[in-house]
Amino acid sequence: HKFLNKHSGDDGHHAASDEIVDEKTKIKGAIRTDFILSAEIIIIALGVVGAYGLLTKSLVMSAIGIGMTVVVYGLVAGIVKADDFGMWLMNKPSSAARALGKGIILFMPWFMRALSVVGMLAMFLVGGGIIAHNVGFVHDFLHALHWDTGLIGQLATLVVGVLTGAAVCAVVLPVMKLFSKKKAH
Repeated sequence: HKFLNKHSGDDGHHAASDEIVDEKTKIKGAIRTDFILSAEIIIIALGVVGAYGLLTKSLVMSAIGIGMTVVVYGLVAGIVKADDFGMWLMNKPSSAARALGKGIILFMPWFMRALSVVGMLAMFLVGGGIIAHNVGFVHDFLHALHWDTGLIGQLATLVVGVLTGAAVCAVVLPVMKLFSKKKAH
């Protein structure tokens, strides 16, 4: 994305309208990522409770859905609002509060970058694990090479996730671009 979507200005500054569009794009991306992660969690949970009865499956899936909504999205909301909290602290009369606020403001961009990298790796590992364990020929291939356990198993799962993601992007991104052109006309 960084190489294919160059901004017109060399100075790195964007107009206010560009920032609003960029913010909307980021929000859409975050929603899409949350949807993918939620689907992965549901698939994993269904695999765990697959042998149980309908009532047990329903209760477990309901508990996971409520838990994901409260805990995960609550945590995300806290992370998103951390910079606002830092700004609030910076307006306090206490020098310790102001210093803590400034620290939060300086820390959050680094934290968000690290979180995006860790989150991306987690998505590839979870998605790759779903493919590696549930697609017969992939599972058999990794097992035959003894690449299904330990650190090498995790690396193999990561590679499966990256390759699967690349294949999905090769199909989905051109289709999305096609539909966005039709909307523009």
